[in-house]
Amino acid sequence: MNRLRTGLWLGVAAALALTGGVPRKAAELNRDANKAFDVKKYDDAAKLYDEAQTKAPESPAIAYNLGNTLYREGKFGDAVAHLKRGAESTDPALRQRSLYNLGNALHDLGELQMASRAYRDALKLNPADLDAKVNFEKTLQELKDHPEQQKQQQNKSGDSKQDQKNQQGQKNQQGQDEQDKQKSEQGEQDKDQQAQNEKGREEKDKQGEKQEQQPGDPKDDAQLAAMDSVPVEGLSKEEAIRILEAMREQEKELQKQKARQVKVKSRRVDKDW
Repeated sequence: MNRLRTGLWLGVAAALALTGGVPRKAAELNRDANKAFDVKKYDDAAKLYDEAQTKAPESPAIAYNLGNTLYREGKFGDAVAHLKRGAESTDPALRQRSLYNLGNALHDLGELQMASRAYRDALKLNPADLDAKVNFEKTLQELKDHPEQQKQQQNKSGDSKQDQKNQQGQKNQQGQDEQDKQKSEQGEQDKDQQAQNEKGREEKDKQGEKQEQQPGDPKDDAQLAAMDSVPVEGLSKEEAIRILEAMREQEKELQKQKARQVKVKSRRVDKDW
């Protein structure tokens, strides 16, 4: 198995030597890290690359250099994370080298399927890369010779997808539970509001009944009580009073007529002699 290519991406210095303090500082740190890497001071180099990356976090070149250094330190998992970022470069050469070294790091982690894909993608970018071709073929042969390992990795990949699906299902369920809770709370609020409205209507009805039951004019009540001959059934109090007043007027008119008749009868007519 061909190992990691030790060449660093020196073009990062030129790419970052732009106007402005942050890119220039990142380029200086990258150059110092390259020097430490060349004398195999990988720990010092990693620290300098990491600091440079904080100054220029979007640089895939610094990520590539840091990934190579971490690989030299045997930190394969960390190396994979940074080499993946290097593989996102828009520069085909940097991307191809990142993919090749990513394949090496994944292979050393025992992730043979992912390693084979990384080598394959590196070959697509540079079919003349003999090292990538040899490593790709050897990795495929390892998978063929150890089918149980391939099955385990497939199951692991399937479990990862299932975990993601379960997590998404849990999120969806939590969202549904939250919606149900909000609907329940809204329903309780609606019930409370309905109860308040019902209570208000009942109080209003009671107030109206109270007003209707308030005693009227005592004089009218006494007169109504004396109306034995008036058919009050089915009549309201006001209608009965109006009938009573009409009867009074009729009574007054009858009294006036009787008075006029008495006067006429009692009037003395003197006969002329």
